[in-house]
Parts: sequence; structure tokens; C-alpha cells
Amino acid sequence: MASTYSSSLKLELMETGANANTWGNNTNTNLQTVDAFTAGYIDIDISANSGSTYTLSSNNADPTAEASNKVLDLYGTLTDNITVALPAVENNYIIYNNTAGAYTLTVDLVGSPGNSVTVTQGTYAYVYSDGTNVKNIFSDLALEDVTLSGNLTVTGNSTVTGTSTLTGDVTASGNISVTGTSTLTGDVTASGNVSVTGTSTLTGDVTASGNVNVSTNVTVTGTMTAGTVVETSSIAYKENIRSLEATTEAILSMDPVVYDRKDGSQKNEVGLIAEEVYKIAPELVHLKDGNPEGIKYTKLAVYLLHAIKDLKKDLDVLKKDK
Repeated sequence: MASTYSSSLKLELMETGANANTWGNNTNTNLQTVDAFTAGYIDIDISANSGSTYTLSSNNADPTAEASNKVLDLYGTLTDNITVALPAVENNYIIYNNTAGAYTLTVDLVGSPGNSVTVTQGTYAYVYSDGTNVKNIFSDLALEDVTLSGNLTVTGNSTVTGTSTLTGDVTASGNISVTGTSTLTGDVTASGNVSVTGTSTLTGDVTASGNVNVSTNVTVTGTMTAGTVVETSSIAYKENIRSLEATTEAILSMDPVVYDRKDGSQKNEVGLIAEEVYKIAPELVHLKDGNPEGIKYTKLAVYLLHAIKDLKKDLDVLKKDK
């Protein structure tokens, strides 16, 4: 009886007792095909098909067929956009867009039955086909816990919903969204927005050209750079509103100092001592384990405004008495 062929790798499926004189050669061809798809590399000049579709060759039990290779290096100078068609069967490939020319390379399936994938020039894409659609595995990747010791560069949006530990830098050309717990010892740079709904500890710099939205706690021991920092202050969020009780004498008794950080991160830093401020205005101090940890410097302006108003009253009395 005639052989049949597998759907994905097109391996020859021989009937029992068939191919008695060629069984060894046929088996070796199958193994070579498996070897090619496991670790095979092929470079393909696709430039002649600019403006149209380049269909990968795919033959039964053929280790030399283009579609039999795991890594596809697509090169050539494009003069128009191009589509590369994979066999419409379940499979996966590593595709390198090694082309020149400012045009788009799209990966689709023969017959274009479903979704396609665009591979950016100069990058690799790990694509998966279910026989109908093509997916870029890494662009649609959902990760739970991630530990990175290098740098993370994202050309789209970055969303973290699990626990992430990164000792390198995180750079995104889109938005960065963290809904889990993240510890970053490098720098975070986003050309979009940075949104944190989990708990993040950052020991590097945070730079965002968009908005930085934090709905929980963020601890930053480096520098956070932003055009504007906005704290929610609408009456819609407030109740039990009352006048601030603070004397000008108490406010002016706060002692500005210059100091160095013990960890060596800052020299000649200016500020206040949290323990001293806590005795005067505990509302301005953030506690950790019941002990003064930090000062809410943005709230200090409210106390200063209160003191200025009191001083103005005294000044108005002096002017009146003249």
C-alpha cells in the first residue's frame, strides 16, 4: 500500500511491510526532516516577490523544503510590502526579518484563512500557526512570575500581572502597567504612561513622558522624574472636613537640615527629620511598623499656607496700627 504523510512535518508514514528495499532510506529522510525542523536554518531571498506573496516550498518528506526548517532568515532589499505564506497547518517557526528597504513584512498562511503577524525589520519573531491563524507568541505572552537579571525592552505595551523581579532596566515605547508585585533595581523609562495598581519597589530612576498613575504604594529610592505630579483632592473623595489646627510657631519650629544618606546614594540632601516633624505635625509623617519613616512633603505646602495666612493677619494688624 502507498505511504501517507503527516500533516505538520509531512513525514512519510509507511505501511507495515511496505518499502522493503527503501525502508532505510525513507526512514533516514524522515529523520533528516525532523532534524531540519528541530534545528534547521535557511536563508531565503524574498525581494523578487515585493508587492506580492512569497509562499514557502513544502513537499512530502523533503528536508530541503523551505517550510521544513525551524529558523527562516528572510533577506533581500524590498521595493514594496510583502507577505510570506506558511503552510496552513499547525506548526511554529522562528522568523528573522533580515530585509532592507522601509517596507512591511507580514507572515500569513497559504490561503490567508485568518490572522497574520507583522515582523519588524531587524527583529526575530516566534510565530505559531494553528492552521487558521498566525500568532506572535511573545507579543501575546502572559507571564505569572518573572525574574530578569538583564534589561527588558518593550516596543509596545508592557503589562505585569504576577510577581516580577528585574535587576536590569525596563524600557517601553508604549505604556507600562503593573498590577502585581514588582521589584526593579534598574531604571524604568516609558514614552507612554506608567500605571501601578500593585506594589512596586524601584531603586532606579522612573521616567515617563505620559502619566504615572499609582493606586497603591510605590517605594522609590532613586529619582522619579515627571512633568506633573497630581494627587486626588476632589471633595468627592473626602468626608469629615475640618479646619487645620496648627500654630504658626509650631510650623516655624520645623528645622530644615542638610545631610548625607547613609547608603551613599545622596550627598548634601536637604529636608526635614521625620522624627522631629512627627512631634509637631504627625499628619505629615508616614509610619512604618509604628515608627516615623518618611515625610509627605507635598502636604507640607498646606501647613505653610496656613502659616502664611496667620502671618498676613499679623501684618494687616501692624499696618492698621500705623
